[in-house]
Amino acid sequence: MNEQLTSYLRGLLFLFFLLPMSVSMTAQNFSVSNLQGANLNSPTSLQFGPDDRLYVAQQDGTILAYTIQRTTSTNYQITATETINNIKQIQNHNDDGTINNLNKRQVTGILVTGTASNIVIYVGSSDSRIGGGGGGADINLDTNSGIISRLTKSGNSWQRLDLVRGLPRSEENHANNGMQLKGNLLYVAQGGNTNAGAPSNNFAFATEYALSGAILTVNIPAIDALPTQTWTDGSQYKYDLPTVDDPTRANQGGKDIGDPFGGNDGLNQAKIVPNGPVQVYAAGFRNIYDLVWTSDNRLYTWDNGPNGGWGGHPANEGGGSATNNWIAGEPGSSTNGPNDGPVNNQDGLHYVTGSNYYGGHPNPIRANPSGAGLFTQSGSGGGNAGVWRTSKNGANPLPQDWPPLPTNLANPIEGDYQNPGVDDPSLFTVNNSTNGIVEYTASNFNNAMKGNLIAASFKGPLYRVQRNGSGGINSNSSVTTLANNFGNLPLDVTAQGDNDPFPGTIWVANLGNDAISVFEPQDFGGCGGGSNSQDEDGDQYTNNDELSNGTDPCNAASMPADFDKTFINGFLVSNLNDPDDDDDGINDTTDPFVWDAQNGASTSIPVDYPLLNADPGFGFFGLGFTGLMSNGSTNYLDLIQDEDNSSTEIIAGGAVGLLTFNNVPKGDPYTNNNSQQNGFQFGLNVNQNTQPFVYEAKLLGPIFITPPQQYQSAGIYIGTGDQSNYLKAVVNGNGPTTSIQILYEESDAIAGNQQVNVPNIGSASEVRLFMQVTPASGQVQVQYAIGNGAVQNAGQPVQLQANVLNALQSNQSLAIGIINTSVSSTSTFNATYDNLSVQFSGNNPPP
Repeated sequence: MNEQLTSYLRGLLFLFFLLPMSVSMTAQNFSVSNLQGANLNSPTSLQFGPDDRLYVAQQDGTILAYTIQRTTSTNYQITATETINNIKQIQNHNDDGTINNLNKRQVTGILVTGTASNIVIYVGSSDSRIGGGGGGADINLDTNSGIISRLTKSGNSWQRLDLVRGLPRSEENHANNGMQLKGNLLYVAQGGNTNAGAPSNNFAFATEYALSGAILTVNIPAIDALPTQTWTDGSQYKYDLPTVDDPTRANQGGKDIGDPFGGNDGLNQAKIVPNGPVQVYAAGFRNIYDLVWTSDNRLYTWDNGPNGGWGGHPANEGGGSATNNWIAGEPGSSTNGPNDGPVNNQDGLHYVTGSNYYGGHPNPIRANPSGAGLFTQSGSGGGNAGVWRTSKNGANPLPQDWPPLPTNLANPIEGDYQNPGVDDPSLFTVNNSTNGIVEYTASNFNNAMKGNLIAASFKGPLYRVQRNGSGGINSNSSVTTLANNFGNLPLDVTAQGDNDPFPGTIWVANLGNDAISVFEPQDFGGCGGGSNSQDEDGDQYTNNDELSNGTDPCNAASMPADFDKTFINGFLVSNLNDPDDDDDGINDTTDPFVWDAQNGASTSIPVDYPLLNADPGFGFFGLGFTGLMSNGSTNYLDLIQDEDNSSTEIIAGGAVGLLTFNNVPKGDPYTNNNSQQNGFQFGLNVNQNTQPFVYEAKLLGPIFITPPQQYQSAGIYIGTGDQSNYLKAVVNGNGPTTSIQILYEESDAIAGNQQVNVPNIGSASEVRLFMQVTPASGQVQVQYAIGNGAVQNAGQPVQLQANVLNALQSNQSLAIGIINTSVSSTSTFNATYDNLSVQFSGNNPPP
């Protein structure tokens, strides 16, 4: 994921941007370091095995077994590595069941069991492709591709046996994830196929399947009792989930050809078989990544809640009459649904109290098997081109053995959408993706953390959950931040007990910077009595710096965000208190590229920022932005509005590569207002001799769910990097009128303003905006396209002048950015971007 890192940033540990948050003071101090010698590529899951080795899974299906030595009191070194590639050898398929030679698998969960001499690894894997996103892209990935495999070692080689095949896999990247073994049952975190229970554009219009969005159980002895079979590629397997009889696929031997693979948009989905070896244990989860059975026999998980604008509530939401029909406008996605407010993007901690537990994420097929039907849409044209199948007869029939579960298993509550932290039973919610979860069982700190839960959050924190005797929490203050700003996109976490090789340590897999963070307990007292100018926890930040950031001055693992890691007067200084975060000699209040010491000089055409997690791996959110549209007087931290300091919510990255701004804040750079928020940008090295190039961005719609107010807009710009000199091309709205606005400012004065009428552009599902730039002449032609339609000119070419022309033709760097404006704070809207790129026009080579 990090192929596009520039040379000057390649060795730099990216610290994910985190606005200051309030945390409790604790007496638990951990030092943090990176595991030395790890050569990783997107680690997703990790666990120590009975042989004292650390097993780490990568997203591509590779598993690495590390032998580790503790070299000093805080450093750990890999002394030997074994690479296990058996999972990557699994045969892949398309959604019609045909073979696809991808040569890799998405792995998001491993479980290491057995003994030191007989290691057993359970591995969950699925199709490695990621669809959904812009335009509802269906890329033909196999929605029945989930497999649970068991690896055992024989001599010097590993043997793979596929235990269960045909589990659901969403069109996005939700899949079968973490696992826990308790008695004879393997508990599996199975991701959902939808955002909030209904088909939607961003999830390629898939519905929930009979076995999706739940905690599943797999009866291991029952599976082992089955005969071992051999697949067409020579691999061995035990149990294929039976599927409904796809009416579009020929049968062979009483089964659809290719079964159990190829979910075919649900027409070939797996069935729930009463008394079968795979069952739904607890329902109502959108995408739980991990789960843990604690030492006091309690089950916990943290669910990733729905994203605003990504999909709404089911049709007939509220109970046992919910259906899988697609509804135009996707109510509940960005606006109220019939019975609930819009999705709130909260991630909830769940104490799963039993098999009747419901987490709040709907599954119409399980709620209403006799009436939910199935929505299928595999071509272009969005939801309007799809078909809601309700009959086994006619032109678009359901399978003859529909529904995929007996009607007497209907669970009506699964038709009820419950907003996280509002209606659902979660103990606690946070507004960022929280995934790996583990119990801390060591007796360090006089048992103060024993029985606590530790959870890894994608946005940076490592959460600590102090449970009460009933399994819940006493209050929100029971959840604190144990560590933060230690890595890039923490994903999974494991901890060592008293009898393990490294007692009391915590180990975190960081997806973004391909590293393993190691937290070493520092069992000593006396912290908290020093002066603010001291550094009592030894993390090299003064107590005062930590207190102003809301981090813990008595915990070396709790550090403030710090981009440059530069010492001032003997101490590191946080972003909040460092006046020049990239050490380029320009004060942060006037630096348009505050996280780029080269100020764009090392960024050349072509540029492709897909807005995927950790790609390109640097800048804000790891997406490549290195600054904000500056107004010359406000620190850049105050130009970022996010949920921690406003009602605005930024959903950055994500598996499908989207950047969403929910509730766009008030602000606009228009003339001398210069109040623009969230104007993220990067610098580009161009000059008068650069060949013509095109800047392209894709916006997902509908941009305006309700009539826009007060000149709301979303789009792209180029300029000097400040709020006084720029050319923007935006989808602009004011009441019922929407258009493409091409606004040009020089020194806070309007140098050009074109309004180009484009019918229905505000309600289009996808809009592409282009700036065709000719550096030699300084002319820019704005263009647009609706979805995959023809590219058309918007208005007349713009002749750049003065400051913006100088930024284009000299070597000072041209700012390339995205802009969302809302003059009024009383009316909000959402803006979602899918991919930014700068390419030479017509694929012209550089001069």
